[in-house]
Amino acid sequence: MERHFISAGFGLVGESEKIPPYEMTFSGMRMNKVRQRSSRLNIKPDLERLLRKSNPDIVFFALGKKYYASIDIDELVQELKPNQIGVVFNRELADDQFENIVSVPARLEDAKRHGTIVIGLKGLYLENFAKYLSEVEAVDTELIDKLCRHIEEEPMQAGIGNF
Repeated sequence: MERHFISAGFGLVGESEKIPPYEMTFSGMRMNKVRQRSSRLNIKPDLERLLRKSNPDIVFFALGKKYYASIDIDELVQELKPNQIGVVFNRELADDQFENIVSVPARLEDAKRHGTIVIGLKGLYLENFAKYLSEVEAVDTELIDKLCRHIEEEPMQAGIGNF
């Protein structure tokens, strides 16, 4: 399993690649600036090249709205091969249009259900997927959603509504 990250400071970064500390994010940028910076960093072409070269079975795009814009996610998922599964978050339109794309809900109500905050929810979903993957024989889009959102017990973290 390979992990790569989209960095507003350095572009597409491999998990073992060393980069200096930086304070750059797409989150506060206007969309035109996100696209300009992404283009300057070659994020989408580098990601497309990586996907062609590594030919993964499943690709998790655990990104926020501006980061999805940096890779033009709606176009990028169309480039996945029919035998590849793409996992996006909060992108129901992509989920409805393509059989090999699953959109996993990662909103406030989902975070509360899992006893976490929204920003940590996608990481929890990825952790759940990895944890429960060994228990299944074959993976499809419906099963990915179930594995990601699986809860074995009630969340430990008390929500604000409990006070």
